[in-house]
Amino acid sequence: MKTKCEGLVFKMNYSDLIYDYIKKSGLSLAEITRRLQEEKNIKIDRSYLSKLKNDPKYPATDEVNRAIAEITGGDPKTLVMAGYRERAPIEIKEVLDKTISYERLLKGILENRNCDKKTKDQLEKLTNLAPYELDELLNKILNDIELDSFLNIYKSTNSFNQFNNDEKDLIKLKKIRESQNISISQMAKQLGMTEDEYQKFEQFGGIQSDKEAIRKVNDLYKKTINELENKISEESVGYKISKEYHIENNDMSGDRIMKGDEVIISVQDSITEKDIALVSINNEQEVLRRVKQVGKNCMLTPSNPHIQPELIPCEDIKIIGKVVEVKFKL
Repeated sequence: MKTKCEGLVFKMNYSDLIYDYIKKSGLSLAEITRRLQEEKNIKIDRSYLSKLKNDPKYPATDEVNRAIAEITGGDPKTLVMAGYRERAPIEIKEVLDKTISYERLLKGILENRNCDKKTKDQLEKLTNLAPYELDELLNKILNDIELDSFLNIYKSTNSFNQFNNDEKDLIKLKKIRESQNISISQMAKQLGMTEDEYQKFEQFGGIQSDKEAIRKVNDLYKKTINELENKISEESVGYKISKEYHIENNDMSGDRIMKGDEVIISVQDSITEKDIALVSINNEQEVLRRVKQVGKNCMLTPSNPHIQPELIPCEDIKIIGKVVEVKFKL
């Protein structure tokens, strides 16, 4: 009997996953943090773990996410992808959601069908099928409702677009990457993904119809590739997009960032006014501040109420990156 897929919604929510993993593990926050330190050599406190499961501003790093999933019995790959989705721009989130929905629907089909080996092999190589082969296969194994659900998802991917849309209307991430001689490994590291995750993203990452979305995604990837081109030599194994920064004062105490803590900085040259940024003043002093442009000047604002904001010419300020994780001193 075929299982209907009507009304299914496939979404990945980072904080919900953390909450679910912790709840199902039966472990207390204290026990999880203790095991993270003892088994994974990762030091985080209970308050940080609590933040992660209650809609955090920033997800944890891939290393921390994998460790949390392993300690709690969750799926490391799923949590890492959820963390990436949380950080991604809206255009990328839309592509990821479509890809995830497509893959989960395929998995559900395989698990709920007594397909012969030939059919399963065809399903696993679905993206390589010709249009008539795809039509024949789907009609063979899906009922009408499932077929509608599947095609609504699948037609948003490059695999469907290759015979359903004009190629000029698509973002071809692979072509952009290869035109700059950037490897899959380098691109995956730049985006904080595994090579396998990036390959799937590149394969299913086409966006159709919405030209404004296409422009934004294109700009994002050109910027990423330009950064890689400038920073990766032929001998390099990859561009590090994050750095650790040791906190030496209480300037950002209002954000619970205190002396002795460590923060992870995502290296980038653009931020928003809400971001906690690491900035260099006159190429000498580095400080954590929120930054707001006021004419030709930049207002650097600490969150410690006892320290006054500074108004400094923007030409004397260099944005190094923004805080994406805080490692609290235990």
